[in-house]
Amino acid sequence: MIKIRQVTIPVGNNDLTATISKPDIAKGIVIFSHGLGSGRFSPRNVKIANRLQDAGFATLLCDLHDKQELDSEGIEFNIQEMALRLEMIVLWLKNQTQYEMLRPALYGSSTGAAAAIKVASELDGVIKALVCRGGRIELAREFIDKVIAPTLLIVGELDFHLLEVHRKIFNRLNAKKEMAIIPGATHLFEEPKKLDEVAKISIEWFDKFLNHPDPEYSQTEHKDSVER
Repeated sequence: MIKIRQVTIPVGNNDLTATISKPDIAKGIVIFSHGLGSGRFSPRNVKIANRLQDAGFATLLCDLHDKQELDSEGIEFNIQEMALRLEMIVLWLKNQTQYEMLRPALYGSSTGAAAAIKVASELDGVIKALVCRGGRIELAREFIDKVIAPTLLIVGELDFHLLEVHRKIFNRLNAKKEMAIIPGATHLFEEPKKLDEVAKISIEWFDKFLNHPDPEYSQTEHKDSVER
């Protein structure tokens, strides 16, 4: 059984709305960080979140901007502000007694992936795994070598610009890492069954590092990186 809660998270002068879905026995909790203009009802994130819940993970989907901001025209992307809010969401979650024992992970997409990388680089040891799907990781290049959480980068084979970006930046990751290139997929993974492939490999990554942490992994010694 999955329990669903709608919560309000105070973040500075803003109150952000989030949906927390938790199986009776959860392996960990995955916090989503979406791109600008998206939200907790993003069909792609909801689909991935549902698959994660079915696999035994709790999820947190949050609007990183409040209603007034979302309703305003000309809202600007600010990685510093998005990362600050995401970090406060993570720390709020860690202070909730019903969730404090769950190992937290981040799931970033598009520009939200840059914010997730920055948070993972700053919260040493708190974030246990990171997945970036079609992420604008070049926006966080100054933080990427500071990430110690095991990191999976997912990019579409036909997302030519981001594929090149990922290949350049991948080597700068010092953590346990993999890059998964989804054959025949474009930026949004809208092609038939491509998002299902993304969900499958995301679940495998979180299963490895949230449910059964890799005993060979440490902050100072990492396995060889892999490109799928």
